[in-house]
Amino acid sequence: SDSKPIARVYRIVAEMKGITLLLTCLVCCSNIGSICGNSPKVCISGLSCVLGRYISGNESDSFEAFLGIPYAKPPIGNLRFSNPQEVELWNGTLSALYPMSDCMQRNYLLLPDSISGSEDCLYLNIYRPLNNTEKLPVMFYIHGGGFFAGSPSPSEEGPQYFMDTSDVILVVAAYRLGPFGFISTNDEQMTGNYGLKDQKLALQW
Repeated sequence: SDSKPIARVYRIVAEMKGITLLLTCLVCCSNIGSICGNSPKVCISGLSCVLGRYISGNESDSFEAFLGIPYAKPPIGNLRFSNPQEVELWNGTLSALYPMSDCMQRNYLLLPDSISGSEDCLYLNIYRPLNNTEKLPVMFYIHGGGFFAGSPSPSEEGPQYFMDTSDVILVVAAYRLGPFGFISTNDEQMTGNYGLKDQKLALQW
């Protein structure tokens, strides 16, 4: 009947879609395996590890990057407008492949009508040279922005400029900005300078 050729066409198309989906999955799994299998991994303690990635330098070889490592509890809810609290180490391996959100901000100079970022932002990024087993100096870089804007993101700060020229371990931390980081009522309710206290806790970490 006339319906058989049409049914055969639908069956062929369905089989082709299945093959395409299978090939796509195989390619994705292959890529994921190559990324995760070769990614740098560092253990902070016996049970707390971080999995990083490689970033290409501007003029030198690639270097290791561990992005979005928490150094304090999220300053939200009851912890909003209060001193930063030490974060508890995690069990297992933390995926540190991508930077976290910037701290909540309004950039009055570049984007005066836009509010961006997140209150959950107390994370740091760590970079180190490849294949270097020596004890290296640590450079703790505090991003600028007048305490109302700024970001530790590698797209903003360009760790390549440090890593290309120096054998150092580079640490860049986010800290609370604007009213979230510096509002004060001049009493014990809100003492203020939370952004500076974030920086201090990141240094201690």
